[in-house]
Amino acid sequence: MSEKASELPPISPSTIESLRRADPNGGRCIITNEPFDVEVAHLLNRNYAKDDSMLSALEWVWLMQRGSLHVDTRSNLCFMKKSLHKLFRKGGWILLPTVEIVNMYLKEPISSMPLKPPSSVASSVQFSIPKARGSLPDLQDEFYTYELYPIPCKEMRATTIHRHGDDGSVESYPYPFVNFPKIKSHIHPRYVILAASRGLGQMSVSLTAELDRGVAAGRLMKIQHVFRSWRVHAIQIPGIARLDPVFMGLGKTDGGRCEDNRDQKDKNEEEEDDGYATDDGRLLLTPPLSAMQCEELEE
Repeated sequence: MSEKASELPPISPSTIESLRRADPNGGRCIITNEPFDVEVAHLLNRNYAKDDSMLSALEWVWLMQRGSLHVDTRSNLCFMKKSLHKLFRKGGWILLPTVEIVNMYLKEPISSMPLKPPSSVASSVQFSIPKARGSLPDLQDEFYTYELYPIPCKEMRATTIHRHGDDGSVESYPYPFVNFPKIKSHIHPRYVILAASRGLGQMSVSLTAELDRGVAAGRLMKIQHVFRSWRVHAIQIPGIARLDPVFMGLGKTDGGRCEDNRDQKDKNEEEEDDGYATDDGRLLLTPPLSAMQCEELEE
């Protein structure tokens, strides 16, 4: 990511309030269900606001207009306890979508070979078939179910999570958090896939060998395959993109078939309030397509 990118502005209070209204946990930590010592967390890291190539690649696959993906969309945000958020940013744990959701993104079976990190960026791209524009499932549910999946690092091994019930009860779950309750959230699976891929990608070779995959093995591998099939477009957006009226902002969007980044108003609301305004476009200005991105078309 560019070191010359401008300083990112703070998340607006209206965005945080919009997030709180959408959150089924009412602003409590997504993991502990505590209302105190929480902060806003991004699934797709906020620094990606500086990475035009990656955001353009996602916009292309997700059937969006170029420049419209906003990292502060509430579908990419949740509330986390500060200590758990720190571990999340370091790749200490990830969220896993259900088997059914993951299979919607990649129907093909995956070999049960051990999960291995790519030896280089080139090798990870070589074995990834780029996803076509709009080739993703129609997911517009209000809420989704996720599982907590720890990475076997030193910090997580020393962590005990105290889950607070709505009735005031507290249950303690030491590593590896066996029988931890399912997590209900408004965050969209495609952002969870991005975050999970990032967490898995941060692992050392030794940690990869220690992963307790169990029934999650297939999902872990599929998530990485899906992410790589999206990321490959970051190297070069197809030249035909210049002729795509929706991508270039000359036509209508898909109307929400790919989770609506602009957070459509609730059916009971006559108009959107200021809390939704932040989702109208990129957090940073979108530069024109590069010569490399247009190379295919020019030929």
